[in-house]
Amino acid sequence: LGKKIYTPKRTREWEQYVFYSARKLGGPLEGALKIDIVFFMKQRIKKPQKIGEYHIFTPDLDNLVKALLDGLAPLYNDDSQLAEVNARKIYSCCPGVWFHIKPLTSPPSDQLYRSRG
Repeated sequence: LGKKIYTPKRTREWEQYVFYSARKLGGPLEGALKIDIVFFMKQRIKKPQKIGEYHIFTPDLDNLVKALLDGLAPLYNDDSQLAEVNARKIYSCCPGVWFHIKPLTSPPSDQLYRSRG
């Protein structure tokens, strides 16, 4: 309680850019949603990695996802609608992000998600 959360200026600026871009896409979407995300990360100068290899350094994937989802708020009513999130970060010659968001039309397979109890 009473804990302040700090968001760096650069992150806030990026979230605002995503927010204003997302408003142009329409929305809000209804019901359960799925989002697939690929973050294309700039290659390191000291030790270049191959294009397409997984990026295993900072920034952390969960922080990138959170910033993107915060910026995409115009596309859905509440982030609790996101029932499935798939994300990865890879090296690219052209840094950026790609995402695809869509409604989930059917429940998950009963066999795959059955809990024991």
